[in-house]
Amino acid sequence: MQITNGTKNVAFVGIKHLNKPKDLAKFRRDIDSLRNYGYTIMYEGVHIGTKDSVVEDVIRRKFRRVTGFNLSAYLDATNIIANIFKVDGVIERSRYDEDICADYSIDSIVLKYEELKGPIILSKCDYQTRLDNNYSCTKTDRQNIIFMTQTLSDNKLLAEIIRHPNNKIAVLFGAAHRQDLYEKLKKHESSYTITHAYN
Repeated sequence: MQITNGTKNVAFVGIKHLNKPKDLAKFRRDIDSLRNYGYTIMYEGVHIGTKDSVVEDVIRRKFRRVTGFNLSAYLDATNIIANIFKVDGVIERSRYDEDICADYSIDSIVLKYEELKGPIILSKCDYQTRLDNNYSCTKTDRQNIIFMTQTLSDNKLLAEIIRHPNNKIAVLFGAAHRQDLYEKLKKHESSYTITHAYN
């Protein structure tokens, strides 16, 4: 879909599954077309920001305490686009450095969550339960899960869109982010409207 305030145009290309050749081909055509029209590409891609294995372990356990699931599964689900961007021949490689990963690292997500909602305190059970085992140390809260896995990323994306000098932005994020992005743009500036469905 296309969201605009008359000056800045945001094309949202919702990504679901790109495991079929025809889906990849359409994805590439969409990206090539948007680039030809002068759009800056912003894509979803969560990653681990630290190289310290001890810090990473704590980050993973804090993430799991809030969401109830293993970080690895989350990374696999949210990095569809980032992983495709790394495949030779799928995306126009000469433009790769111009594209923007408009997402937080997991470290930043956890830190931002704690900054806004308070420290995530790990229990003995959290430390003793292997990261690849089913998690049952505490009950999770759906609103906190959404806040950690979607709201924070959407806030980051919004900030990237607003600050970027190009008035043509193509957003390649999971379809679940579509409505929230529109609502955040509308709240930022009431003149934003949906002009048409992009795909």
